[in-house]
Amino acid sequence: MKKILLLNPPSDKMCVRDYYCSFSPKTKYCWPPQDLVTLSGIIGSSYKVEYLDPYALNLDFNKSLDVVWGGNYEAVVFTTGSLNLSADLEFLRRIKEGRPGIKLIGSSSLFHFIGTRIMEESPFIDGVLLDFTNSDILFFLSGGHSEIKNMIYRRHKEIIFCRHENSGKSFSIPVPLHSLFGCRHYKLPFFVFKGRRFITTISSLGCPHLCSFCVASKIEYRPRDLDNLMEELSYLHRNYGGGNIFFADCNFTVGAGRLKEFCSRMYAEHRGAFSWICNSRPEPLLNSDTLRSLKRSGCRMVMLGAESGDQRLLDKYDKGISTSKIKEAVVNCRRNGIYTLLYFILGLPGEDKDSLRNTADFIKGLGCDFISISFAVPDFGTRLRDESLINNLCRDELGGWDHSAGRYLSGGWAGGELERVRNMIYKKFYLNPAWMLRRAKDLAGLRFADLNEGVRILRNWS
Repeated sequence: MKKILLLNPPSDKMCVRDYYCSFSPKTKYCWPPQDLVTLSGIIGSSYKVEYLDPYALNLDFNKSLDVVWGGNYEAVVFTTGSLNLSADLEFLRRIKEGRPGIKLIGSSSLFHFIGTRIMEESPFIDGVLLDFTNSDILFFLSGGHSEIKNMIYRRHKEIIFCRHENSGKSFSIPVPLHSLFGCRHYKLPFFVFKGRRFITTISSLGCPHLCSFCVASKIEYRPRDLDNLMEELSYLHRNYGGGNIFFADCNFTVGAGRLKEFCSRMYAEHRGAFSWICNSRPEPLLNSDTLRSLKRSGCRMVMLGAESGDQRLLDKYDKGISTSKIKEAVVNCRRNGIYTLLYFILGLPGEDKDSLRNTADFIKGLGCDFISISFAVPDFGTRLRDESLINNLCRDELGGWDHSAGRYLSGGWAGGELERVRNMIYKKFYLNPAWMLRRAKDLAGLRFADLNEGVRILRNWS
C-alpha cells in the first residue's frame, strides 16, 4: 500500500499550527493540527498514513529532511500558517529538490485567501486544500481531477482553481487515526482533565459571527453531522474506554437545539466516559439549563473570546456582545462547576491607555478561572488586515505574525509597552491570593515539570 506522510513542519521553537492560525504558545501547552487529524481518517481509507512532528521528536531541519526523503512517500500533506510560513515553504522546497516525484499538498486557512499567490510563488507545491473534510485529497492523488470540488492544484504547469460553495451543508468524516497523534509533546494544563492524554476533534467549521479581527468569520460555518460525530465518540468509547476531548471548533455551542441534542446523547450514550472542553460565545452560557446540560455531559471548561474590557473596542470590531453579558456568562459557569478561560487581545487599532485600563479592571472583577492574552495581528482575510494595510499599520507580507510575541500590530505603542501591560495583567491575576486559594484543589495532579514551567513563566513576566 502506498504511503502518505502528514507533516507538521519543523521549527526552531514550539509552534501551534491549527486550521485558523499559527502562533508560539505562551506556555508548553500544544495540540496536534486539526486539519491533519481530520485528514488522517480520510486518507487512511485508501493509503497507509504516517505522521511527523519534528519538534516533538527533537529533529532539526536536516534530520527532518532525511526522514521525509527516506520514507518512500507518495505524497506529503502539510499544514502551515503565517508565523513560520517562509521557513515552512523552504522546507517543502528542499523536500521537492531531493525527491522530485513526491507530491506536496497543503492545508491551511491561508489558502482560502492567498492560495493562488502561494502556488504561483512556490512551484514546488502541487496543490492546496480549501476543504479538509471532503475527498478532494483522494481525487487529486488518484488523478480524478474532474471530481475535485474545493482545491487549487497544478496540472500541466497550469494552476486550476476549484471552489464550490457548500451553502452551510453539514459534513461527515471518517473516524480519524487518533493513535498517530498520541505524542507526549502535546499537552493541556494538568487541571483541565482527569488524565493527561487527550484527543482533538471537531463538530463544525468556521463561525457564523462576524468579529472583524477573526479569520474564522470569513470561513463559511458548517456543522458536522451529529450522528457522524457520535459515531466517532462511540469508537473512542469502545476502543479507549472514553477519555478527554478538546473540541477544536472556533465556536462549539452554535445552535441551541443541536447543542441540546449533543449533550443529551453524550450523557445517555457515554455517561461519565468523557471529559471535554470547547470554545464558545458567551450567549449560550447565559441559559442555566444549557450549562447544566453541558456539565452533565462531561464539559470541564469553556473558553470564551472576551477580547477587551472596553465596550468601545468590542463594538468597533463587531464582537456583538456586551461586557456585562460576558461577566454574566462567567458567573453562570462558576455556579454550575464549569471552568472558564477567557481570551483577550491587546493592541487593536484604537486601543489607548484608557481601554487598556478598562481591560485590566474588567479582568480583575471577572472571577474567571484562567486568562490568555494575545496581541492583535492582521490575519489574512480579515477586515482588520484590510484596514491595517490602508492605514499603513502593516505591509503586505505573507508571514511572520505572531499572536503571542514578536511581530504584531503595535499601533504606535512604544517598544515593549504592550508586553509590559500584558505581564502586569498576568501577574495581578495569577499571583492574586484569592485566585491561588481557589486553585488549591487542583494541585493534586501537579508534577515537578508543571512547577518548573510555572517558574519559567513567572520569570518571563518580570
